[in-house]
Amino acid sequence: SSHGETFVPVDAHNRPLGPAILNYDTRAQAQTEELDKLLGRRRIFEITGLILHPMYPIPKIRWLSREQPETFRAAARFASIADWILVRLGGRPCIDYSLASRFLGLDVRRRTWSDEMLSAGNLRAGQLAEPVQAGTVAGSLSHEAAREIGIPAGALLVAGGHDQPCAGLGMGVCRPGMASASMGTYECLLVSSGAPGLGEAAYSSALNSYCHVVPEQYVTLAYFPSGI
Repeated sequence: SSHGETFVPVDAHNRPLGPAILNYDTRAQAQTEELDKLLGRRRIFEITGLILHPMYPIPKIRWLSREQPETFRAAARFASIADWILVRLGGRPCIDYSLASRFLGLDVRRRTWSDEMLSAGNLRAGQLAEPVQAGTVAGSLSHEAAREIGIPAGALLVAGGHDQPCAGLGMGVCRPGMASASMGTYECLLVSSGAPGLGEAAYSSALNSYCHVVPEQYVTLAYFPSGI
């Protein structure tokens, strides 16, 4: 499992072009307001299942294009922590649907990157990892990585998931009628469903509804800052 929103700009060889920008970094306040004017909070919620907020990568990538244009232009990809590690280990750049959902760029119904959201982030096609189902084989451990970490070369590499859906899976929240509660960086209440909750009640309550790590399932969660 991984932070959902932390990302790092990388070059074509997966080398970081600067520090990772952490999930709780809210530098992109102005860019968040621009996205509100450009697309509207409700439209963004209908596409992504998320309430517009500066914690997400899309506003921050827009911030990079404005405030650090050299880094932005040099970036071949904007990698989540999970797909950056997969590539370091010898795999291909892919990201599971639950982690991709936390970029504020995934169409949660179609489970593909939204052209509308990518354009709003000043992104080109291919600058984000390929969205896949959690558990998808992403390659095998390279000999170089195997020497570093002491695991046999050729071990399968698979896509993981966002920490909250992974925790939900661990607690058995894989179908409607169950809920999980967890507390750490954030305090979260999570339920599972067969479709994203994108109605007025979810929007007005600022809930997040996006892809589960369980195939064909979604999670809806309410969260509050805790240990953060």
